[in-house]
Amino acid sequence: MSAMTDRNGNTPSPFPLFTTQDWGEAIRKERRARGWSQAEFARMCGRRRQTIIDLEKGRNVSLYTFRIALITLGKGIRIETIGRVELERLAEILRDDDDEDDLES
Repeated sequence: MSAMTDRNGNTPSPFPLFTTQDWGEAIRKERRARGWSQAEFARMCGRRRQTIIDLEKGRNVSLYTFRIALITLGKGIRIETIGRVELERLAEILRDDDDEDDLES
């Protein structure tokens, strides 16, 4: 294992995932790479298809649901130091999250 690969030989993405939309897109990409439909994936996760749709669109789902989806995909999360986030990027991230909250109200 080199410094640029994980224990499975995968090269980590150079782009951190900040927004819930980023996470949703990553989940969708992994699901599709396996050839699973949303309905199949939902069944494997013990969730409704609508919940998977919401997850993949970056909508508010439970942390437990997110965790189950990752486990089903054979994925995990590693907390790493990424350095300082520029204020403009942070404002964009927080604005995206606030917009989601407004939709639920």
